[in-house]
Order: sequence, then C-alpha cells, then structure tokens
Amino acid sequence: MMIDVVTLMGVVTVIVVLLIVFILFTFKRKQYHFEAINTTSDVILIYENKRLVEANKAFYTYFSQFTSVEDMHKKDECISDYFEDAEGYIQAQTLEGVSWMDVLKEAKNAKVKVGIGKKKYYFSIKATNLGQNRVAVVLSDISKEIEYKEEIRQLTYQDAITHVGNRRHFDIKLKNEIAVAQRYQHSISLVMLEIDDFDNLYEIHGEIFTNRLQLASAKLISSLLREVDVFCRFSGTKFIIILPFTDLEGARKVAQKLSFAVASSQKVLPITMSFGVATYHYGDEIDLCLSKADDALAKAKEMGTNRIVLG
Repeated sequence: MMIDVVTLMGVVTVIVVLLIVFILFTFKRKQYHFEAINTTSDVILIYENKRLVEANKAFYTYFSQFTSVEDMHKKDECISDYFEDAEGYIQAQTLEGVSWMDVLKEAKNAKVKVGIGKKKYYFSIKATNLGQNRVAVVLSDISKEIEYKEEIRQLTYQDAITHVGNRRHFDIKLKNEIAVAQRYQHSISLVMLEIDDFDNLYEIHGEIFTNRLQLASAKLISSLLREVDVFCRFSGTKFIIILPFTDLEGARKVAQKLSFAVASSQKVLPITMSFGVATYHYGDEIDLCLSKADDALAKAKEMGTNRIVLG
C-alpha cells in the first residue's frame, strides 16, 4: 500500500513538473511571439472568430487613443470604423453587406485609407490564415508612396498656375466622355472661355498679378460646376469645360451663370470673361466640336467683352 502511495505521489509530481514545463514553454513561446511582432513597423492584428485579440506595438503608434485591445473593445470600436471611402480601397462593408475581412480574403494588392483625427494614412493590407479560426492582418504604411504618386500625377495632369487639369488631362477626359456619349447616344457640350483683355492686363500689371487672376477665376468657376464636369486649361490663356449630359441650351445657361458670377466679383476679380459654346452630338467629329467652340470664343471676343456665342 505504501508503495502504491509513493508511486502515486511520484506520478503526480511528474505530472505537475510537466505541467509547469508546459506552462513555462507556452509562456516563453508567447513572449517570443510578442517580441517578434513588436520588432516590425507594420501594424499586425490577430483576429479570432473575426474579433481582435492581439495588436502589436506599431498599432498604438497610429491608434494612440487606445491603450490595449480591451480598451478598444470597451469603447465598442473596430479598426474598420476608421476606414474611409475611396475608389480602389477596401471599405468597412460593401453595398452588398460583405465585411472587409471577407473581401480581404479574395483581394490582391488590397489597400485601405484610414482617417485618425485630422490625419490620413494609406496602408497596403493582407490577411494570413493562422488556423483555428485565427487570422493575422498586416497593414503596411504606404502613405509616402501614395503622396509621391499624387505629386507626380499633379505634375503630369494639373496646370501649375490654376491647379485645374492641363491639356493632357483634358484630352484623356474628353476621350472617355466621348466614348460614354457614343455608347448611350447622348450629348456633351464644351464651353471655351478666356479672360477679356488678358494681354493688356499682363502688360500693365505683370505676370504675378495675372497668374493670381487666373487662379482666383479658376477657383470661382470650379466652385460653380458639377462634380461630373471637367475644367482644364486648353492652351495659352484659354480654358475649357466639358459638360457631360448637357445640350447646347444647357451649356448656354452654364456659360451665362459663370459670366454673371465673374462680372459680379469685381472687387475680388476686376475682370470679365468671354465664352464660346458648342455641343457634340452622337456621330459628330470631336475636332469639329472643338473648332466650333474655339470659333465661337473668337467671335465673342470680337464682339467686345463679357459675351457668349454659341457655335
């Protein structure tokens, strides 16, 4: 009987020792795990059954309003609450109600735009299945890359003085709008415009003053256009507006509104503008439409100032 008790105590001791070793090993492994994910500048999030259970140190450099994952849960918030709507970026939820994590499983080269307070960040994002309903989500900050690409885009497609589109941007947009107009057989109109007596203003006041006039007038005109309209510098001192889904009468009304707005802003903008309007119909040659708008502008300027001529 004594042997059995001793044997039993020995077995219990072995089990306890093994349990302690297992706990220490698990603790060490978890410690190494935390140390590993905390060495990277990427944000690493561990989800279990789609619930956030771990976040590395990098996460808190961006989301400093949280002190822990538990703190985030207490505030009933999720990282997707900070996703911002942007074309080409993963949303918190699709129109069909599919969650971002489900979209991420199928997505390649996925990106998210994140707004934290007044700051905006761009991340590439990918998910790795860890098994046992656990998923690792890795977010790599690509904000500088996106900003650099935007700078290049602006240099390539934006007018340096007025910040509206340049001629290259206009040509691309017009080609796209013509394709849509041909497909759906609808009209688009062009409004070509120019500051009256610009050469005289340049001679009297110089380049800096006239550049400021162009910038101010471009801002005013942009504020009066629809989101679908395209406003660009066409050539020299001429600007042009693409008005999708707009017939000649509709374009005339737009030109009239712009003309009135500029003429009514004499304290800020001591200028007037002339406008040439033309409409593209299904089957027309686009060069013909451009020529009509250009000729109409020339006639408007011949007639005086602050004039609108239909081509």
